[in-house]
Amino acid sequence: MRQFLKRLSIIIFTLCGASVLFSSVGNTYVLQGPHILELMVEKLGDAKRLSVSQRLIILDGSLTQNPTEIREAVKYLYPDAFRSDISSDTTRRIYLFNRGEVLTITDDKASVGVETWYNRYKDLFLYHSRVLLANHLTLSGVDVSVSSLGRFEEKISYVVGAEYPAENRSQVWIEKATFRPIRWILKDIPDYPDLGTVEFRYKNWKKFNTVAYPMDIEFFQDGVLVRKLHVETVTVDPEFSEDLFDMEALQSRYLLIEKEEKLPETLDEVKKTIEEFKRRFE
Repeated sequence: MRQFLKRLSIIIFTLCGASVLFSSVGNTYVLQGPHILELMVEKLGDAKRLSVSQRLIILDGSLTQNPTEIREAVKYLYPDAFRSDISSDTTRRIYLFNRGEVLTITDDKASVGVETWYNRYKDLFLYHSRVLLANHLTLSGVDVSVSSLGRFEEKISYVVGAEYPAENRSQVWIEKATFRPIRWILKDIPDYPDLGTVEFRYKNWKKFNTVAYPMDIEFFQDGVLVRKLHVETVTVDPEFSEDLFDMEALQSRYLLIEKEEKLPETLDEVKKTIEEFKRRFE
């Protein structure tokens, strides 16, 4: 009997020790936020330029989901410039982001102002530097000093900015196996405090030469899917002029309207924006 109790005590002690050990190892191997971001930037690849052809699908937030589809061409000039061109037989829209400044040109009229939230999906790809990306995320409300492990759509991921499973803070999810971002939750955006929670989900990643890029991106506002992007082609280091990103030249070429560009703050305003797109592009 004594031998049995002795053996049982040894087994219990061993199991408890193993439990503590595994718990300790689990905590130890949650990488720090800046290191996770550094590995993410490294795995996304390196290029000087990127050209993407895609379809923008705007949903009206209703159960019927009557979508509006628009063709869009975007260009990245790393590390801090981005341009989007949307055009049809009746109108043209240019959106330019360069070193934190924003310019939008619609029907030959230019306006400067705050960046719309749905164009911020690009930010995780634009900053090919851990320092630049960490600084940008910090300004966007993500506490990069906090990291944890979580699960989303059956993928084990690092969560930068929050302790899993809390979603009450801005956070970026990076798949553990690939170090590619799969979602970005933004809460209480400083320029638009009444917007609520917005989220980008990055899906169907593919490798193009030295660069990885998601073929599908989904946009949510307060849990409702309001936009989608479907990528058709990606070209690494294409030939295009840096003059395309010259904000002063574009301002001088078009009539400048001195007003800030405001983004839709509610789903009703999203629907109004959709109707405006339909009027312009159909």
